Amino acid sequence: MTKATILPVGDAAILVEFGRAIDPAIQARVGALDEALNRSPHPAIVEWVPTYRSLLVHYDPLQIGYEELAAWLEQQLQQEVRQSGLQRRQVTIPVLYGGEMGPDLETVATHNNLTPEEVIALHQEPNYLVYMLGFMPGFPYLGGLDERLATPRLATPRTHVPAGSVGIADRQTGVYPLDSPGGWQLIGRTPLKLYDPNRPQPFLLAAGDELRFQAITEDEYRAILAEQEQEGAEAGCAGEQDPTSGATHGQPLKTVRVINPGLFTTVQDLGRKGWQRFGVPVAGVFDPLAAKVANWLVGNEEEAALLEITYAGPTLVTDTPLMVAITGGQVDATLEGEPVPLWQSFLWQPGQELKIGTLIGGARAYLAVQGGWQVPVVMGSRSTYVRAKMGGVAGRQLQAGDQLPVVAQAPTGPFRRLPAAFWPSFSREIILRFVPGPQTDHFAPAAVEQLCASSYTIGQASDRMGIRLQGQAIEPLQPDIVSDAIALGSIQVPRDGQPIVMGPDRQTTGGYPKVGTVICPDMRRLAQARPGDKVRFQAITSWQAQDLVFSAAEQLQKLRRLVDKEVKGKEYRVKVEGSAYHTFVEEISG
Repeated sequence: MTKATILPVGDAAILVEFGRAIDPAIQARVGALDEALNRSPHPAIVEWVPTYRSLLVHYDPLQIGYEELAAWLEQQLQQEVRQSGLQRRQVTIPVLYGGEMGPDLETVATHNNLTPEEVIALHQEPNYLVYMLGFMPGFPYLGGLDERLATPRLATPRTHVPAGSVGIADRQTGVYPLDSPGGWQLIGRTPLKLYDPNRPQPFLLAAGDELRFQAITEDEYRAILAEQEQEGAEAGCAGEQDPTSGATHGQPLKTVRVINPGLFTTVQDLGRKGWQRFGVPVAGVFDPLAAKVANWLVGNEEEAALLEITYAGPTLVTDTPLMVAITGGQVDATLEGEPVPLWQSFLWQPGQELKIGTLIGGARAYLAVQGGWQVPVVMGSRSTYVRAKMGGVAGRQLQAGDQLPVVAQAPTGPFRRLPAAFWPSFSREIILRFVPGPQTDHFAPAAVEQLCASSYTIGQASDRMGIRLQGQAIEPLQPDIVSDAIALGSIQVPRDGQPIVMGPDRQTTGGYPKVGTVICPDMRRLAQARPGDKVRFQAITSWQAQDLVFSAAEQLQKLRRLVDKEVKGKEYRVKVEGSAYHTFVEEISG
């Protein structure tokens, strides 16, 4: 048995790799470590993601360092117990094959010189192993398809594939848990919901399960579908929140009306933890520092939901008095036509129009209200993940006419501000520090050096899923890997050699090699960068990364003390050769 390899993934994740192939024996070792972590998790571990051939562990670097956690994981591996004696959960997926539900059944049959009936029989025959979930929430990567059914993907993907569609792509078969675009050959559809956020357990399948497909009639399909819809309606009613009549800790809710939504405005908090193993990204704010300060300014806990505003902001009217604050990028904001300060709390009275304009520095701003935006909690978070229509306001960006729920209480607490000397500055060229790996061996030996020597331009197609860079190609020697997990900041390199730095809405797994991972403290720089800005990379060690994490945490704590007026001092505005600078002189007691 090959020894597992432990590799750093940036400053907050560690990869345990058991092999590089799709193999039930490798998956059993992944499953054994998964079970061991479930039984005795380390307190510093946030969550972990099992894949075909590896397990990615996300941890809190303020509690434990890479070397210490690697040693702890080595101990778990020494006690590794084979999964062969464990019982796998058996799941049956009913499928209505062919017709409208399976428009490509005939294509699959013709391609493989089979009849449609033979395709259905061969597809039902195996016990399929669920190796992992990824790509989208609840999407199962299955092993065990009969090679006689292998069929290429569609030349042109469909723009819409209905949830529940069962498809074949090359030597894979799977089930779409959500409506989405897709290029698989569709041979049928199941009435079961693989993913329903209103269920206590939102996902039907988990890594390590075995499943079988079972053909059903149209009448059986309709009966099961009706039953699923009834269960969904009951669960939905139990979880519904009326924005104007709900309550938070006994407080009634009022609303803020959206007049103009801005370019791309969503509700976000610090993200959805614990669900990446099921294909659900963490999502959450792109610039945690700006978001946390915004919440502190209005007296919230840092986890409270706020609005993330991209490039151009919304126009809003409140029907209740609110304490609010705007942080992040440099933006002109007005209240009833009068300018309002940034990085400072202020009162917003009923009927007043708050207009947040176009950002002139940075890319994202944050609007916090005292008590937080009270959209429903979905799987532990209020964050919006647009691709899965999850969280926030109906799982989408804001639209004109939306009513955003807020706590109806008189604003309390002192006005707070962050001294201007501590506001972030914005540069058209940023440096991103990264830890090389975990797939540097998929590139030429000089790839990391080449990456650091090059300057890249942020592309127009960049978004919350990933920042796409244009410049010197870092072409991988092996352009594809067996899919494994993706961390925040992973520098993924597709076949064209143009790096993509993965953001908060990244897919949880992917099949492109990763040359490195940007450290978390630097991701906020990327969050505030715009298309056309320049990016340079600097390689660092895991030890250096941890030191930088501690420095960033100390700086954040100082900002908190400044907001809470625990640090005394005086602000000055100094002109040097025609340029104005803000400075802060701290008082030293004693």
